[in-house]
Amino acid sequence: MSMTITEKILAQHAGLDNVVPGQLITAKLDISQGDEVEIDVATGIVENRTTNIKYQANSFPPFMQDLIRAGGLISYIEGRNNNA
Repeated sequence: MSMTITEKILAQHAGLDNVVPGQLITAKLDISQGDEVEIDVATGIVENRTTNIKYQANSFPPFMQDLIRAGGLISYIEGRNNNA
């Protein structure tokens, strides 16, 4: 079974091959409370602007990018209804 991006990051920083939900680990954190983080949903790049560290994740699917650009699900639906 494949891991989510969060599980992959946690496994990497804990020095483990994989992690599962509910597992307790000790890990070095690269993103901490108060850090400024930017996510490019089109490319999947997650950048911690506080530490200047970048991570490569999967990009969001096109329909999710459309929802984000619209400002959320309700705005997306309202925009589609207005264009119909």
